[in-house]
Amino acid sequence: MTSSIFQGDSIYVQEEEISLLKEICKQHNIDFEKYFNRSSGLFFFPKSFVGYLTLLDRKILIRPRFVDFSLQDVFLMKLITFGYRAESILGKGFSNLIESTGIESIAELYFRELNRLISRGIPRKFIPLEKRTNNFSGKVNFTKSLYNFKKQAKNPVLTVKDSLSANIEVNWLLAKALEKIKKLLPTGNYNRARSFLPEILPRDNDFINRIQLTRASVHASVCVELAKMIVFNLNSSRIKGDKWGESFLINYDILFENFIYKVLSTSNSQSHLFEKPKTESIYGEYVLDGINKKKFLPDILFDKKNSLGRTTCGGVLDVKNKYPKIFTNSDIFQLLYYCYELKSNIGILVYPSLAANETVKLEFTNADNEVSIYAVYFNVKTLSNGDFEREQRMFCKKVLSVLYS
Repeated sequence: MTSSIFQGDSIYVQEEEISLLKEICKQHNIDFEKYFNRSSGLFFFPKSFVGYLTLLDRKILIRPRFVDFSLQDVFLMKLITFGYRAESILGKGFSNLIESTGIESIAELYFRELNRLISRGIPRKFIPLEKRTNNFSGKVNFTKSLYNFKKQAKNPVLTVKDSLSANIEVNWLLAKALEKIKKLLPTGNYNRARSFLPEILPRDNDFINRIQLTRASVHASVCVELAKMIVFNLNSSRIKGDKWGESFLINYDILFENFIYKVLSTSNSQSHLFEKPKTESIYGEYVLDGINKKKFLPDILFDKKNSLGRTTCGGVLDVKNKYPKIFTNSDIFQLLYYCYELKSNIGILVYPSLAANETVKLEFTNADNEVSIYAVYFNVKTLSNGDFEREQRMFCKKVLSVLYS
């Protein structure tokens, strides 16, 4: 049975489901006790998460809090944020793929695509491999070969030849994703698919950021991006006996922030001037049971400069995953302070929308205010309606128009 709720809604948790839900929360770094009311049996999902999870006899879809937004829009946003080219997603039917198979099982979707890829041929590339032989061919390592001759070793000539190999980073990722959903698949199906992929894999996932698809491996694009989603966002849990279920949860607020930065930092002539700060800056401290420091961390800075230990910038952008309400007092005051600290006279609040909205300027009644605040929208419906590239260009144009005003 599948039911649907919106972000931040609650569900009634049966007694026998508590341990399972607690494990799912732990896998996704959610404090179960913080959101579970034992007296009522209600679990209040953190407001930022969307996705789905599987309990004993039911699957729960957690949809975006905005009724007009869909999980499909969120998933496409996730792919683009990972670096997948939007025209490849939308132009080659990725959204249709999600629509036709549903979004209740990313694991099932991935396994289906992986089998298609295996049938077509997994990515391979020529890599240099050492080989012992009796023939002087290829690039011969004469030092080691001479040593082998002196030892009267069998096949003494050590050569290096380029060999077509599947032991490459793309396939490491595919294998890691497959291993993560192993418990969700019939053993025979898993073993067959696993036999086509490299046996030995890196322990960490650092290599994933280095993956670049070439002309020879572009046919694996959809499979690669689904694999990334599984590695970073999907977990499996034992439901009962040999039955396993999957949970796939995305922090939608953080995703929208990263998505906007991806668009700005890759889609215009001034992309190199946008920066996403990684460390907090200290703006004050107080003494109470020791020294306590107060810090701030803006979402995106434009044209940041450092001079004499002081950071300034040409504009501050704060991304707010709120719809349709804009310009709340807390958002305005926060952005004004960021601008004050960074000596910027331009502040931009970025909001999602469902249409092509014009930029809105907040007119202050205090004429002495030196900071101008604007709201700029990104139409997220273009992720699935084919107009994403145009919206991407228009959004960047609006942002730059404000920053250079």
